[in-house]
Amino acid sequence: GVISGHIVVSNFAAGTANTEFDILTGMHTNMLSNKTTSAFRTVHKNILALPRIYERAGYVSSFMHPGHSWFYNRNSVYKYFGINDQVFDDAFDSSDFKGPWISDEAFLDELIFGFEERTAENSNPIFSYSVTIQNHQAYTYKKYGFEPPEAPLKVSLSDSSKETVAVYMEGVRDSSNMLLSLTEYLDTLYEPVLLVFFGDHRPNLGNAYKELG
Repeated sequence: GVISGHIVVSNFAAGTANTEFDILTGMHTNMLSNKTTSAFRTVHKNILALPRIYERAGYVSSFMHPGHSWFYNRNSVYKYFGINDQVFDDAFDSSDFKGPWISDEAFLDELIFGFEERTAENSNPIFSYSVTIQNHQAYTYKKYGFEPPEAPLKVSLSDSSKETVAVYMEGVRDSSNMLLSLTEYLDTLYEPVLLVFFGDHRPNLGNAYKELG
């Protein structure tokens, strides 16, 4: 079965880790300070986050993000959350990029490889948490080195907004294809799997928001 809905995040165009903090701890970044902050900067000791709770229930946990381990101090923070098994950009090579970032396709290959490796090593249930990166800004034609097809819209946009939306939608298509492939893979497994997918922040589409209405 499928359940869908709306998630309200406290970030616009940045702050990915704040959503990670909110989801995994049950606490809210916007309650920590009335100023712009990174919630991960406040984590300096072990926290009873979801991975640690699952660990007490017999789960093994892993985290993957095809970005730098030092960014947002993720390497340390996820250990405080209860995850020592972590995969970052050094698990990928130059063929895994689409533009400046690791592609969702390469992300999926590594995700499935790691999942199969971990399930082969033990019979414990697994809590796997991952953050993709391909559809990160900036949304210019330079990102991919080609011009993606224009998005089908009912309103006319300026050339710059057409560019922004087209490049963003290229990433959305790749994310959608990745999710389809992931669900098809999970459907082949005997053991039950609960897949949760959500966006970490709204994209910076500049003037396109106003032009789209």
